[in-house]
Amino acid sequence: MSNLFAVDFAELRKQKDWLLQKAMHGTEDDWDMAAGLVNLIDALQDTYVERGLATEEEVFGQIDNDN
Repeated sequence: MSNLFAVDFAELRKQKDWLLQKAMHGTEDDWDMAAGLVNLIDALQDTYVERGLATEEEVFGQIDNDN
C-alpha cells in the first residue's frame, strides 16, 4: 500500500506540465478534461503548503523572482 502523503513533487510538476502541453495542443474537449486534473493537482499542491506538510520550494520548485 502506498503512502498518500509521500508525494514526489518534482515528478508531479513534470506530469502537470506534460498534461498542460498535451491539452494546449489538443482539442477543446482535451483542454476541458485536462483542466479538471490540473485543478486537482493545484489544490493538492496548495494544501500541502498551507498545512505545512511541504515548503513552497518543495512543492512548486525553485521560484524565479527576476520576472
